[in-house]
Order: sequence, then structure tokens, then C-alpha cells
Amino acid sequence: MSCQGKIKKRCVVTPSSCVQYELELPEFSELTDCVTIEETTEELYKFVGEIKNLLDFTDLEGCEGLTLPTTKTALNLFQYLIDRDCAQKELIATMQTTIATMQEQITDLQNSNCN
Repeated sequence: MSCQGKIKKRCVVTPSSCVQYELELPEFSELTDCVTIEETTEELYKFVGEIKNLLDFTDLEGCEGLTLPTTKTALNLFQYLIDRDCAQKELIATMQTTIATMQEQITDLQNSNCN
């Protein structure tokens, strides 16, 4: 891979396998002491790849009558589920009002028929 001028001419190029990582490693790291930049970079790429695979929803399919968002990102899917939940709550509230109205009408009809 060519750097195409990204590395300044005044810098000495040192392979990442020759540069010691001097900071403290996070708890989730699988690396041990005397770690190189090469090793930390490889581990980060591995973790990023695993996370990326876990967040890949491209093959996710809905059931009949359920249309998922075209762009299946975690944010889009969560927003879709929240929107559907809110819509269902509104429908339930409307149904409860309708049922209460129908019950009142039934009671009124029963009272008017009995007189």
C-alpha cells in the first residue's frame, strides 16, 4: 500500500510492530503486557468487525403486512419499533373509547326497550 505523501518527509517511518503501546489497556482487551501498536490496531479492527457484523440488519425480514425501513440501521429499526408502539397505543385508546361508547349505547337501548 502506498502512502502517497501522507507521511511527512521529515518523519522517520517506524513499523507499527516496533512501536510499544505505552498507555493502559482497557479491560475488554485480550492483549497482555509489552504490546505494540500493531497488536492494538489488529485488536481494534477485530472488535470493529465484530460490532459491524452484529449491527448488520440487511437480511432482516418482516412478516406479512409489516414493512421494515429500507435502510436497516439500528437507529432506523429502533425508531420504527417506537413509532409502531406509539401507533398501537393510540389505536388501543381509540378502541377503548369506541367500546365505552358502544356500551353506553347498548345500555341506553336496553333502558329504552324496557320502558
